Amino acid sequence: MPGSTEMVRRRAYPSDVSDRQWARIQTILPSEETLGRPPIYDFREVVNALSYRWRSNCSWRMLPHDLPLWTSVYRWERLWERAGCLQQLRDLTQYGETNNQHIENRGSLQHASAANSPMRASSASG
Repeated sequence: MPGSTEMVRRRAYPSDVSDRQWARIQTILPSEETLGRPPIYDFREVVNALSYRWRSNCSWRMLPHDLPLWTSVYRWERLWERAGCLQQLRDLTQYGETNNQHIENRGSLQHASAANSPMRASSASG
């Protein structure tokens, strides 16, 4: 219906953020009240577009037509980078956690696997 403000649902991409990820992402993004005028696109769709681009490694202009315009997504990426939250946003979309949590988890996994390593067992017995 022309002039309708109803949002059209699109098919989900594998790169779309989950509800759980989105709940965490919302806590790190600057509030919409500080932006002045209301944004044209829903922030979740902008994040979905960024996630798509990061995972597919496509150029800006190759973002699918059913995601926000690449120029808007690019603008938000730059604004969030200047605000200091882009790396956290990227970590949450890719790993479901922030980089510090990812490094800690990866470190504890490496420590646990090293402790159970056959090389460690053979060096301890030799």
